[in-house]
Amino acid sequence: MATSSDDYLPVGERPEWADMAPRALPATPQPVVAIGRDELLGDLMDYLWAAVEAGELSERVLSLTEEIIRDLNSSNYTVWEWRWRCIEALGGVAARGEQEKALTRSVATANPKNYQLWNHRRRLALALGPGQAEEEMAFSAACLQHDAKNYHAWAHRQAVLLALAGGGTTAGYGGSSTGDAASSAAQQVQAQALWAAELAFTERLLREDLRNNSAWNQRIFVLRNAPPSAIGPPAEAYDREVDFAARQLRQAPHNESCWEALRALAAGPGAPRLALAADPRYLQLCREVLGGAEDGDGGGLPACAPALSLLADVLLEQAALLQDAAVLVRSGSDSGGDGQDCGAAAGPTGDAAAATAAAAGPQTLDPATLEAAVAAARRLAAQALERQLAADPIKRPYLTLELAAVEAALRGVAAQGAGAAGA
Repeated sequence: MATSSDDYLPVGERPEWADMAPRALPATPQPVVAIGRDELLGDLMDYLWAAVEAGELSERVLSLTEEIIRDLNSSNYTVWEWRWRCIEALGGVAARGEQEKALTRSVATANPKNYQLWNHRRRLALALGPGQAEEEMAFSAACLQHDAKNYHAWAHRQAVLLALAGGGTTAGYGGSSTGDAASSAAQQVQAQALWAAELAFTERLLREDLRNNSAWNQRIFVLRNAPPSAIGPPAEAYDREVDFAARQLRQAPHNESCWEALRALAAGPGAPRLALAADPRYLQLCREVLGGAEDGDGGGLPACAPALSLLADVLLEQAALLQDAAVLVRSGSDSGGDGQDCGAAAGPTGDAAAATAAAAGPQTLDPATLEAAVAAARRLAAQALERQLAADPIKRPYLTLELAAVEAALRGVAAQGAGAAGA
């Protein structure tokens, strides 16, 4: 293949192309952006367009696409697409797999963020099936060694895991559902090993750089998609991961990636309803970082914007739990009960609100007290957001809207309380 115009042989002078005339793309009148092309690329592309027009899927066209990709333009989507069609027509991926893997490795070395490279590699991997999964994880890991936040490499890992490791089901293993039981069992073992290895992989990267947002995102992806046999039962995995994130957070309290991971865990598998309020570890972390622990030593980071943001969400969820508890108590009173049998309540509020009401003790199980606690929690959330406004000016427009929503909720609680008093 030519590496410069000095050793380049025009396509028209090559014996294998003697029977085909080049076809130049028609000129576009007043193009928005004119696509530049040099003499070499123009010559190669004119013959490729001629082959495309003729619908030719042959060895010579396959060779032509490789020459364009390797030497001149590895980002032309049409060239990659026509190459894939040639592969399918010339014996399929099984016959061309090693050649294609070598080509993608070459392109990745020069341009690891090439969209077309990763699309081609993904097609190749999925066509080769489950046996290709480990090699794909190694390939993408090698790219991540040079750039641990390469979006394309992470997206490739997710696609391979979902398609070839099944996302916790046997339907996605990439194999046939008609395989024998032994083969199916072997695939499930492989899938479990891949998911468990991916969790360990993200942990290793986070120990190297706990601010690697891509690794945090991948870890949450694994927790949401891996089978319990690979990462443990959902409740157990949730409990373990909150502790893991908390340990990382204490090393770098301003690390927003870690705070967002905690928020994602609270909304993920295994978490209790309204987990930010129901799980005391979230509030404790906020107190530690902000210096608001009960001992009042003030040695924290009062202007830590991510901590203030999570604190506001914790308080709002506490308000929601208290509101649910107030509804339960009020419904118990209206039905003639004493208002304290909250554990028998049914409906979307669930056990968390009942537990909240019961934990408050008999002396506080009345709607007015609980409504006051709701308003107090929302006022504290508003104060946390006000502090975040000062700590994080970049997000001020968004936070102003969020603060307005909390204040509106406070006014609603006040109006509800006034209506109840009038009644």
